[in-house]
Amino acid sequence: MPKGFQSAVGGTNNSELAIIQDYMQTLVRTGWIAEAQEILTQLTPLGYVVDEALNQAICEARRAPPAEQSKLEPHRPVGCLENGIVLSSLHFAAQLTDAQKRAAFKSSVRKIDVETSTQCNRKCSYCSNSLHDRRSFNKYMPDAMFERLVTELATIDYSGQLSFVGHNEPLMHADDLVKRLSFARPRLPSARIAVFSNSDYLNAEILKALEDCGVDDLNLTVHTAPGKTYDECVALQRMLDLARKLGLKPSVEEFLKGIKVHLCLAGSKMNVTIRSADMQRVGHNQGGGVPGAGLQVKSRTAPCVESLFGFIVGHTGNVHPCSLVVADIPQHAHCVMGNLNAASIFDVYASEKFIAWRRQLLTNGDKCAPCSACPCHTKDTPDNWNEMVHKAMMLAADADAGTRKRNAA
Repeated sequence: MPKGFQSAVGGTNNSELAIIQDYMQTLVRTGWIAEAQEILTQLTPLGYVVDEALNQAICEARRAPPAEQSKLEPHRPVGCLENGIVLSSLHFAAQLTDAQKRAAFKSSVRKIDVETSTQCNRKCSYCSNSLHDRRSFNKYMPDAMFERLVTELATIDYSGQLSFVGHNEPLMHADDLVKRLSFARPRLPSARIAVFSNSDYLNAEILKALEDCGVDDLNLTVHTAPGKTYDECVALQRMLDLARKLGLKPSVEEFLKGIKVHLCLAGSKMNVTIRSADMQRVGHNQGGGVPGAGLQVKSRTAPCVESLFGFIVGHTGNVHPCSLVVADIPQHAHCVMGNLNAASIFDVYASEKFIAWRRQLLTNGDKCAPCSACPCHTKDTPDNWNEMVHKAMMLAADADAGTRKRNAA
């Protein structure tokens, strides 16, 4: 149950009741039908009527064959974060069926980054590309690997964000990007597809091609020129020039002197935004991979939830649990959770190594490198987060013990 459930069902706090209904909808979407039904049976005697569509969805799901209803047993959800991320015993259990691995992925992964090419035209001082060559050559993700990734996501009707981004500039090879988008969009109708770019190669023709491919979000960044210090007025002028070039209408969403500028551009089928910030001051150091850049942390102890909801795929198929980990940096090689040449996305997410990574990152305590130097995602968890995580771990241990006992019988 989400925090506040008991007080909500015992009183008339409409805001908490709304939270409960959102939680129930998330449970239904991610396959936890019995748990959604359990909440419904507690709410009904109190006179609370859930949304008719939600009630119908629960009833229809409960009419599924017994084997379908019980495929997640004996696992249980313990709570829900924002954006429909469910934490459950599935995320820590070593003995999972294929159906349970898919359920673990579907119930929490909401951000997938895929790097379909490697080349970037810039060497920003706050990026690892300033230390490693990604300008003089390009490598593509194999078509077969990309298509298999999309096909596997389609089997769970993936509804999170699929971002075309990496330590690259996707629009340097726009024809290849459009080909990938054209394959992914019809197969992932529920996903939100995003493209990230430094905007250097963007023009009206490419803008239309991205629109025609069904891209939802185009996220642009204006970077500080080499050898220059950040100047928000210079950045703003470049943003306005780009808006005119694209024929879009800009509006300022945020302007913090000396720190950042954020614009939205109206007139496109996509949600187009442009951002610029003093990355040397407020950026990140890519897990210590770019010494001196961004916010500095000496010894992180706060939990991080990205290993729960993030799934980062490099051009070779290597999977990382965080977008700040850099596949090309030798000191980050130990962060590879698996490779899609050897396993499915579900097998990698439920692998022993990924589980061990989550155990360390989701709890309080000293973090190992590169996470020990990372300042990100330090305020994304509720007050009872540690209690939720430890409960999920205990339930996972019990479930694994039961599975081993049944297998030994």
